[in-house]
This record gives sequence, C-alpha cells and structure tokens, in this order.
Amino acid sequence: FPVTISNNCIDTSACVSIGNIGIENNELTHGFYIYPNPTLGALNISFNNQPQWARVVITNSIGQEIGSYRYANPQNVDLNLIQPAGIYYVEVITENKTAVFKVVKE
Repeated sequence: FPVTISNNCIDTSACVSIGNIGIENNELTHGFYIYPNPTLGALNISFNNQPQWARVVITNSIGQEIGSYRYANPQNVDLNLIQPAGIYYVEVITENKTAVFKVVKE
C-alpha cells in the first residue's frame, strides 16, 4: 500500500509487493520434515533421504541461539524444547541443503 506524507509538500511512496521472507513451511521440500507444529516441547525431524550428516540450530524469536546439535547419518532426530512458550526457528543444515523452519511452542 502507498504511504502519503503531507507537510507543506506531498510525496507518495512506490508500491512494493513483499512475498516469502525466507522462512519455509514445514514441508518435505528439502528432504526433511519437522513435526508436530505447534508443539508442547517434543519435536521430531524426519529425513526423507538419510544425509551423511546434519546440523540443527535452534534460535529464539530475537535471534539468540539456544541450541546447536550435530548428527551423523540421521534418519530421525528427536528434540525437546524446554524453553518457554513462544516462536522458535529451527535451521536444518545437511551436506547439500539448508532450510529454516518457524516452530511454535505452546
């Protein structure tokens, strides 16, 4: 939507459409899936094709890292979010794919 400023002169901003900002849905588009979401604490990452390695980094809504984990040949990873209810971001990194998932802890 345009923004119009009026103070003895008038200027209107250009309209810009903003789409996806880089947070993926919890889908199997990258070869892994995170569930359940929302969660009460237990969180599972299931890999469609077993990678040689995976790194999982969890950050809170203000970007503070609250956990970083490394796994060799994971098929399924079980995590437990013991933090308070809120929004967290789970970054899953494998040898050839990276994705960030938004997770809600109730």
